[in-house]
Amino acid sequence: MDKDIKKYSLVSRRYRNRRIGEFLKELDMTEGKGAGFPKILRALKKNESPKPVFHTDDDRSYFVVELPIQPKFLQVTDSETEQVTEQVKRLVFVISDKALGTRDLKGSACRRKSVLSALEKYSMFHFAGHAVIEESQQDMSRLLLSDGALRVSGLFGRKIKSRFVFLNGCQTARGKVLPGDEMNSFSRAFHFAGADEVIVNLWEVSDSHSPIMTKLFYESFSRGLSSERALQQAQKQAIADGLSPFVWAAIKVIK
Repeated sequence: MDKDIKKYSLVSRRYRNRRIGEFLKELDMTEGKGAGFPKILRALKKNESPKPVFHTDDDRSYFVVELPIQPKFLQVTDSETEQVTEQVKRLVFVISDKALGTRDLKGSACRRKSVLSALEKYSMFHFAGHAVIEESQQDMSRLLLSDGALRVSGLFGRKIKSRFVFLNGCQTARGKVLPGDEMNSFSRAFHFAGADEVIVNLWEVSDSHSPIMTKLFYESFSRGLSSERALQQAQKQAIADGLSPFVWAAIKVIK
C-alpha cells in the first residue's frame, strides 16, 4: 500500500520456491521475511545519506528503488585539497612555463571549463585528485572535478597544448582492450589529444604516500632528466628510504 511505502515498511509475499529465497538470503540480497529494506535503511543512515525513494505504478507492475547520492560526495572540501598541497607546491616550483607561467586550480576553482582551458594553454598538466574507472564502458571513466567530471570520451577530438600530463589519481592506467589490440584509456585519450607523454598510476596509492613519490619525481625531473630517468631516480630513492614496492612501483610513464 502507498502508506506502507511512505513509512518504508515493505514486506514481501511468501516465496513460491523457498529454495530461491534461501539462495537470495545467502547472497545477502534478502533478509528472509522481507526484501532487505531494513538493511538498506541502516546502511544509508550510517552513511548519513538521504532515504531511498520508491517508484512504482498503481498496479505494482514494477518496483524501482532510487538511492540518492551522498551530498558530501559532490563537495570539494578543504580537507581534500590539503591532501595534495605538497604536490601542488612542488609542481608550481618545478613546472614553470616562463612564457605562460603556472596556474593552480584547486577546490571550487577546479572546474571542467577551467581545466580544459588550461590543457589548451599550458605545456604541462598535473592532476592530483580522484579518478573513477568504468570497467564496462571505458569512455565514461572520468577525472572528478568540482562541477562534474572530465571523461575519456570528452578528450577525443580535442587539441591540447599540454605535452606532459601527470594523472595522479587512482588507477588512471587502467583501460579496456578494443579490437585491434587498442587500449581505450586516459593515456590513449590524452595522446590522441596531443600529449607526448602521460604519467599514470597502476593501482590505488594512499593520499599520505602519493605526495612522497610525486615530490621525489619532480626533484629529479627539475634537474633536466627525462621523465623515465626521473621516475627511475625517484624509485631508487624510495627504495633507499624503505618505502614499499606498493608505493614506488605504482607510477608508469607512457609515451
